[in-house]
Amino acid sequence: MNNVIPNLFRFFIFLSLQLLIFNNIKFLGYINPQVYIIFLLLLPLEIKKWVQYLIAFFTGLLIDMFFQTHGIHALSSLIIIFIRPYIVLLLNGFKPIDGIFKPLPGFKDFRWIAFYVGSMAFVHQFLVTLIETFDMSEFFHIIWVTLINTFFTTILIVCIEYLFYSEKRK
Repeated sequence: MNNVIPNLFRFFIFLSLQLLIFNNIKFLGYINPQVYIIFLLLLPLEIKKWVQYLIAFFTGLLIDMFFQTHGIHALSSLIIIFIRPYIVLLLNGFKPIDGIFKPLPGFKDFRWIAFYVGSMAFVHQFLVTLIETFDMSEFFHIIWVTLINTFFTTILIVCIEYLFYSEKRK
């Protein structure tokens, strides 16, 4: 229960940042980082699965309401919450997660965090771009936009984690 207040605060901060700042970035017509997914990436894995799905759905739905994207972010958020345990298991070398899962500096090394954030951001960006474009004749355009947005989203999220969430193991 003591994690509810910090998670709510994190939710409102990243939602506000996404809506007020990052939504207005259209650098070169392609780059639009989606930093709100940091909230979903930092959710504890110990939360019940149905609660994680509800949180992801409503987070995506709020973004969709402000972006007027008709459910694209809600679907993408649900998919990354669904694959998150498998990505973590893959990154941990198929070893079970011991203790509390914290993908933060001080708990995980830089490479682990970069792969985790990068892979999740890639899936999210790919789904958003694919559904938004909805034309497989634009496949190379979809891949190009996905890679650029993934790169900038990953850099921003990793920088945010190292600036604000750097903790030491206890």
